[in-house]
Amino acid sequence: MLNKLIELAQIQGSIDTECRFGGNWLYSIPAIQNTAIIHIVRQGKGWLYLNHKKIPLNQGDVIFFPNGSAHQLFHFQENTSANQILEKQSKRKQEITTIKQNTGLTLKTNHIQQLNLNLFCAHFTYSEHADLFIQLPDFIHLNIEQLLLEPLLNLLEQEKIQNVGQMKVINALSEVLLIYIFRNYLNAQHDNISARILQWNTSKLSQLIHAILKSPEHKWSLEEMASFLHCTRIQLIRLFKKDLHTTPHAFLLKIRLQHASLLLKTSHLSIYNIALNLGFQSETHFGRVFKQHYSMTPHLYRNSD
Repeated sequence: MLNKLIELAQIQGSIDTECRFGGNWLYSIPAIQNTAIIHIVRQGKGWLYLNHKKIPLNQGDVIFFPNGSAHQLFHFQENTSANQILEKQSKRKQEITTIKQNTGLTLKTNHIQQLNLNLFCAHFTYSEHADLFIQLPDFIHLNIEQLLLEPLLNLLEQEKIQNVGQMKVINALSEVLLIYIFRNYLNAQHDNISARILQWNTSKLSQLIHAILKSPEHKWSLEEMASFLHCTRIQLIRLFKKDLHTTPHAFLLKIRLQHASLLLKTSHLSIYNIALNLGFQSETHFGRVFKQHYSMTPHLYRNSD
């Protein structure tokens, strides 16, 4: 299910920035819509300030902002409140330089040789209709085992000095990182299961959801869905309402539209063929439904940035 949801999210992006900070520093990151931000602490430690909370950062930490929330990073200092540091640092000019490197990575640094924090940053844009990111928390704080994280970061370090196929490898490593993050998040204990991906993963409908994601073009009738789960039609409708807050047919339509939007962006199939291949009655029917949900025609969507 996770792999298919990542595919349907139309995620684009990679690890694109390295930060090297020393001494006293403050780095502010503005909010970015429909963009996920990831910070990977390579070495050292510091503080994250988000929603009036101060969170410690240590080597091996991975901080994931699914909704691109605004936040601040600053130097580690014992027994000092975040407000004191932020007030002090805001009075002085931020001397953080942005340097575009030949490796393709952007370097952010305040030019202090003795580093107290070194991290990699990734930015991923995704479709605003992506279920994968719906109702995720403002940030997810993980410490991925060094046995998993270290080889990935070492490969990234090596790719920074390569000339051939460098960005393809960096993009692939970034996708692996994203899968690790979601897998760790799914395996963690959650007091409040509100994120869409958690609801789908824990629902009694999970096997049916997986089947629909895999074969959205299939003629899924209420009878067949109920038979798939060995329940009655009434029980099926109640399950969808309870766990997914929608109806079976509305869910199927949404998944078909997400598959269609992916094909519009990634394939050369005609709109007519996409419509018929995904179970729509006609190209006209598909165009009307697509516009209702995506606020533009399939043709405009295909040609949009």
